[in-house]
Parts: sequence; C-alpha cells; structure tokens
Amino acid sequence: MTIFQIRHDPRQQDVLRGIYPIINIDPETDIDHTLDWATRLPDAGIKIVQVRAKRFDETVLGGLLDNVINDLRGAGLTVILNDYVELAGITGADGVHLGLDDFPIFEARALLGQKAIIGATVRNFSDALQAAGQGATYIAAGSIFESPTKTGIPVIGLDGLKEIGRHIEEESMPRTGWGRFDHIPICAIGGIDKENLKDVIDAGASMAAVIGAIQNAENPVEASSELKTTWEQYIYMEKCSNSE
Repeated sequence: MTIFQIRHDPRQQDVLRGIYPIINIDPETDIDHTLDWATRLPDAGIKIVQVRAKRFDETVLGGLLDNVINDLRGAGLTVILNDYVELAGITGADGVHLGLDDFPIFEARALLGQKAIIGATVRNFSDALQAAGQGATYIAAGSIFESPTKTGIPVIGLDGLKEIGRHIEEESMPRTGWGRFDHIPICAIGGIDKENLKDVIDAGASMAAVIGAIQNAENPVEASSELKTTWEQYIYMEKCSNSE
C-alpha cells in the first residue's frame, strides 16, 4: 500500500480523530452488558472502537468476535481488532491494531488489503517512523501515563509523545488531510481521562485511546460523550488561538 493510497481515503480520515474507545473483553466479561452500551456509542458521537479480546480459548474466539464485531459494525461503528490479523479478515473488522511484537505491518497489509485500517503501537520516534514507512494507517504512542488496565508497560510521558510528533513532522512523508498536522495520525494511549485530555492534545495527539475512563464508568456512553465534548472544546479553543 502506498502513501498516496493512504492519503486519499476521506472515510478513514474522518474516523481517525478524537476519542477512540478500546473495549476489553475476556472470559469474565458480561458480553451482553458490554454490547448494550458499546452499540450506543454512536449516540455519544463516537465513530471508531477497538476490540481487545484476550484469554479466550481458540475454539470459541472466532465465533465470539464474529458476533461482537457484527453488532458493533451494525451500530455504525468502525471496528478495529487488536492483534488477530487472520480473524480481522474473517470477522469483517475494518482493520487491526498491532503491538510491537505482533504481526509485521507489511504482512498484515498484504493479507487485509489496501482498505484496511492498520494501527501500530510505538514507544519512541524510531518505532513511529518505521511504522509510518511500512504503511501503518495510524500509530498509537504510549503509555503516556500509568495505565491501570495494562500494568508493566513503559511510560513515555508527554515529552515522549511530543518527541514522536516532532520526528514524524520532520522526517516522515506528509499525508495531506490526515491527523491534525497533515501527517500520520498519532493516537495517545495509556491512562488517559477527562482530566489529562488537554495535555495530550497540547502534546500533539490526533486521537486519544481511552479504556478505563469509559469501560469502568458507571455510564460508559455518558462518559464517552463528555470526553468527546471536552476534546472538541479544546480543539476549538486551539483553532481560535491560532487564528488570532
């Protein structure tokens, strides 16, 4: 997949902005309850979600993901599957998110085709430039803050996020219309909530992956709506400030 082809997909450009909920499911998860609120995320203005399904037996994983992804896509959401490249194609997911030690980006692209959204976890600017060069649709930089969801993950902080953004801007090929700065969208991940959302925006993020602040909320749809409104308010204030 060439950068030219990535650059000219208005649908993907539209969804790869703002709040990006990650839905964790495991054998102890109440799937029906999770889908009840997750399928209502479009009511909060959410356009894209990632499904992270761990610890399931392989004999049930495919059927489970097929049902979950079908319901989420039926609600109008773009759905990214964490890790399982082969199942992403089988289940009808819109793309896949790959960790540092997961499937190579270029091989995932060959399997899933040019229209698939492929995200890549990065910890530093070297990872980020490599992922962008291999054709990742977006990169997820983190962990920005300590994450209660995934413990033991290195924290790169806001300074790490800024450094990644600077190198992407200076050393990668521009992608007109993508992200906030006409480059590959940078998604901040790790410990993000309403209180520190402005910090990741100021550090250059185009997206913010949110896990616990949504899934663990008493009302995940309402929490998502508040996060999206907060994001849009900060972006609007930024635009007003830059136009002065």
